Amino acid sequence: MSRGCPILPHRQASGIGERTGQEGAPTLCSHGGNVRYRGCKDDSGSNALVGKSYRSVVVAVDGTDSAYLHIRQAYARAPHAQLILVHAMADSAARIATFAEASEDGFRQMRVRQHEDALNRLNDLLEDCGVPQQQAVKVVEFGYASKLILESEIRFAADLLVIGRSNNAGFRRLFFGSVTSQVLAKSRCDVLVVPARESETFKW
Repeated sequence: MSRGCPILPHRQASGIGERTGQEGAPTLCSHGGNVRYRGCKDDSGSNALVGKSYRSVVVAVDGTDSAYLHIRQAYARAPHAQLILVHAMADSAARIATFAEASEDGFRQMRVRQHEDALNRLNDLLEDCGVPQQQAVKVVEFGYASKLILESEIRFAADLLVIGRSNNAGFRRLFFGSVTSQVLAKSRCDVLVVPARESETFKW
């Protein structure tokens, strides 16, 4: 597992303190609880969750170039697990249809194209990451990201969820921070949080 990617077991406990990790980023560790971030040690002095085997991994894939990193992290952590790539699409087609007064058929066609484009991008990402297509399931729907991620966790009985954390300021940080926070608060499986790249840009 790469540096700066904490894994959080699903049961959270009180009494969480903060310390600074090797890279200078804040690292939260539990004291008396079972929430363990990367870098924390268990009672035996070993890294928590090392060697844990995962069978079903939900990977939250947004429209940034960090999506590649998320899939690579998931595949490296669980090379034999089923990977469920989850991408929630903003309904841009609806906004275009509203302003352009498109016909109902035109609106449906725009949504179909948007859906197909997203699936093609996920296929390309899998190929770039060296993940066999038959090992992955692609979930692409219109709607709220946190809702779709959590529903997919239940639907596929996921035991690990991989999600990103934005380093950028402004609205995007607020949005993705909100999605990650909601998932961390409600997820019932382990969560791997992958920090965003400094040069992260929107591509989708």
